[in-house]
Amino acid sequence: MAELQPLLFCGSSRIQKFATECLQYLKDEGEKLGNVKAVWHASSDVIESIFDNYKNRKSPNSLNGVTRHVMILPLLTAINTETGKSNICFKNVLESVFLRDLNQWSADNLTENLTVKRRKTLNVA
Repeated sequence: MAELQPLLFCGSSRIQKFATECLQYLKDEGEKLGNVKAVWHASSDVIESIFDNYKNRKSPNSLNGVTRHVMILPLLTAINTETGKSNICFKNVLESVFLRDLNQWSADNLTENLTVKRRKTLNVA
């Protein structure tokens, strides 16, 4: 925090805002600690690994955009790191979700990707 203090008084308003927000973040995170022995993990490694796993599985064609494959993200967060297993019973989930449910979810939540738009345009022509 001592390294950020001089930045609060520099001439650039952007640097002052950055320093202020960093100090506020450190203050907020510090308040979450109950005592000096408490540990608070404030790393983004977990988030980065989940999205990296998603990026490796999604389509390499960037024109596809966000597809139904995005629904894998909640599953990746449900895996126990110690056992490597998920508490989700995939058999039951797969038996209770139908293609029409996926289509409805996609229509409600996803925008049409460029590949589909191009295919529809070319089919009309």
